[in-house]
Amino acid sequence: MLGNKASGLITLHVAGLAISAWYALLASIILFLLLKGHLIFQAYTLQFNGAFLNRHIAAFNRIGWSLGLLGFATFVIGLIFMVRAAALAVGAP
Repeated sequence: MLGNKASGLITLHVAGLAISAWYALLASIILFLLLKGHLIFQAYTLQFNGAFLNRHIAAFNRIGWSLGLLGFATFVIGLIFMVRAAALAVGAP
Protein backbone atom coordinates (compact mmCIF):
# COMPACT_ATOMS: atom_id res chain seq x y z
CA MET A 1 0.00 0.00 0.00
CA LEU A 2 2.80 2.40 0.83
CA GLY A 3 4.46 1.96 -2.56
CA ASN A 4 1.23 2.87 -4.35
CA LYS A 5 0.68 6.05 -2.33
CA ALA A 6 2.39 8.25 -4.93
CA SER A 7 0.37 6.75 -7.80
CA GLY A 8 -2.88 8.08 -6.35
CA LEU A 9 -4.25 4.61 -5.75
CA ILE A 10 -4.14 5.22 -2.01
CA THR A 11 -6.37 8.16 -1.18
CA LEU A 12 -6.30 10.07 2.08
CA HIS A 13 -9.45 8.22 3.16
CA VAL A 14 -7.88 4.81 2.51
CA ALA A 15 -4.67 5.84 4.27
CA GLY A 16 -6.69 7.10 7.24
CA LEU A 17 -8.57 3.82 7.45
CA ALA A 18 -5.34 1.80 7.27
CA ILE A 19 -3.74 3.93 9.98
CA SER A 20 -6.81 3.57 12.21
CA ALA A 21 -6.78 -0.19 11.59
CA TRP A 22 -3.17 -0.53 12.68
CA TYR A 23 -3.76 1.54 15.80
CA ALA A 24 -6.79 -0.58 16.68
CA LEU A 25 -4.77 -3.77 16.16
CA LEU A 26 -1.96 -2.36 18.29
CA ALA A 27 -4.48 -1.47 21.01
CA SER A 28 -5.86 -5.01 20.94
CA ILE A 29 -2.37 -6.47 21.44
CA ILE A 30 -1.72 -4.13 24.35
CA LEU A 31 -5.09 -4.97 25.93
CA PHE A 32 -4.48 -8.70 25.56
CA LEU A 33 -1.02 -8.30 27.14
CA LEU A 34 -2.61 -6.41 30.03
CA LEU A 35 -5.16 -9.22 30.37
CA LYS A 36 -2.37 -11.80 30.48
CA GLY A 37 -0.58 -9.77 33.16
CA HIS A 38 -3.83 -9.46 35.11
CA LEU A 39 -4.36 -13.24 34.96
CA ILE A 40 -0.80 -13.89 36.14
CA PHE A 41 -1.28 -11.44 39.01
CA GLN A 42 -4.60 -13.10 39.90
CA ALA A 43 -2.96 -16.56 39.95
CA TYR A 44 -0.10 -15.23 42.08
CA THR A 45 -2.58 -13.64 44.49
CA LEU A 46 -4.56 -16.88 44.68
CA GLN A 47 -1.43 -18.83 45.56
CA PHE A 48 0.03 -16.49 48.17
CA ASN A 49 -2.91 -14.43 49.47
CA GLY A 50 -6.11 -16.34 48.82
CA ALA A 51 -8.10 -14.45 51.46
CA PHE A 52 -7.48 -11.15 49.67
CA LEU A 53 -8.52 -12.64 46.35
CA ASN A 54 -11.68 -14.10 47.85
CA ARG A 55 -12.67 -10.67 49.19
CA HIS A 56 -12.05 -8.98 45.83
CA ILE A 57 -12.93 -11.71 43.33
CA ALA A 58 -15.77 -9.71 41.75
CA ALA A 59 -13.45 -6.78 41.02
CA PHE A 60 -10.77 -9.10 39.61
CA ASN A 61 -13.33 -10.75 37.35
CA ARG A 62 -14.75 -7.39 36.15
CA ILE A 63 -11.28 -6.16 35.27
CA GLY A 64 -10.47 -9.38 33.41
CA TRP A 65 -13.72 -9.40 31.45
CA SER A 66 -13.37 -5.70 30.61
CA LEU A 67 -9.83 -6.12 29.29
CA GLY A 68 -10.80 -9.21 27.31
CA LEU A 69 -13.91 -7.70 25.74
CA LEU A 70 -12.16 -4.42 24.90
CA GLY A 71 -9.24 -6.32 23.39
CA PHE A 72 -11.57 -8.45 21.28
CA ALA A 73 -13.61 -5.42 20.18
CA THR A 74 -10.54 -3.43 19.11
CA PHE A 75 -9.23 -6.48 17.24
CA VAL A 76 -12.48 -6.86 15.30
CA ILE A 77 -12.65 -3.12 14.59
CA GLY A 78 -9.04 -3.16 13.35
CA LEU A 79 -9.75 -6.04 11.00
CA ILE A 80 -12.91 -4.40 9.67
CA PHE A 81 -11.03 -1.14 9.03
CA MET A 82 -8.21 -3.02 7.29
CA VAL A 83 -10.63 -4.91 5.03
CA ARG A 84 -12.51 -1.69 4.22
CA ALA A 85 -9.25 0.11 3.35
CA ALA A 86 -8.18 -2.75 1.09
CA ALA A 87 -11.59 -2.84 -0.59
CA LEU A 88 -11.47 0.89 -1.27
CA ALA A 89 -7.88 0.62 -2.56
CA VAL A 90 -8.86 -1.93 -5.22
CA GLY A 91 -11.96 0.02 -6.18
CA ALA A 92 -14.74 -2.01 -4.55
CA PRO A 93 -17.72 0.05 -3.37
